[in-house]
Formats: sequence, structure tokens, C-alpha cells
Amino acid sequence: MHYPLEHFTCCYITSVIQLTVSCTCSKYGIWIWILEQGTPTVRVEIEWIPRTLIIDTVSNVSLLQPCMSRRDVNVTTTRPYGVTEEVLDIKGLQSVTFTLNGRQFPHTFPVCALPTEAAGLLGTDFSDRQVT
Repeated sequence: MHYPLEHFTCCYITSVIQLTVSCTCSKYGIWIWILEQGTPTVRVEIEWIPRTLIIDTVSNVSLLQPCMSRRDVNVTTTRPYGVTEEVLDIKGLQSVTFTLNGRQFPHTFPVCALPTEAAGLLGTDFSDRQVT
């Protein structure tokens, strides 16, 4: 993921357990990324429930775990591949609005069980839309 440097001012706070990167983007406000055990995450709210989303700069598609939203899951023929090059078991598409630092972001997620406790992941399909 490449962002124009003029958009960001970063400060780093370290501790034994996590590294917090706070980036102020002139166009989109403040994003706080938490690096817990090497995985970059953001804390969001989905339908007023605090959740964690993994920031995955390698994935070109964002994914949401089942049961993270009460919104309808719509049928899809989308079949993205996972990191192991196996087709992911997509249950459908779910249009969800999540809140990050007080700002709402609508996004349509493929719904798929993931081997993590996080609510889902944000791929480049989401991040590229936010910076351009």
C-alpha cells in the first residue's frame, strides 16, 4: 500500500506488548493502528459493538466474520482465494457501516469464517478507496 507522504504525520508509542502507530491523514483524519503480536489492527464499532479489524495490505479483498452484523447476507458468486491459494468459503456479501475514530465507513464485505478472533480484515479494496 502506498500513500503520499504529505498526507501523514506519524508518532510511535511502544510498549512490551504492543506498538501503536497513530497517523494523522490530512484527508481522512486520525487512524490508530495497533500492532499486537505483529498483526496491524484497528479498533472499530459495528452496530455500536466494539470490534477489531486486521489491516491486511496483502489481501485485495476485505472479509467479515459471520454474525458480526445483523444486516442481510446477500448471495454472491464471488470466490476469492486465500493466502494458501484455496478458494475461500464465502457465505455471501454484507453491506456494513463501521465507525473508526468517530467517522463512519460503509463497505460491502464478503462474509467468511477466519482463523482469528478479529471481526474481519480490511484489504486493499477498502484502503485504496480511502486514500485516492
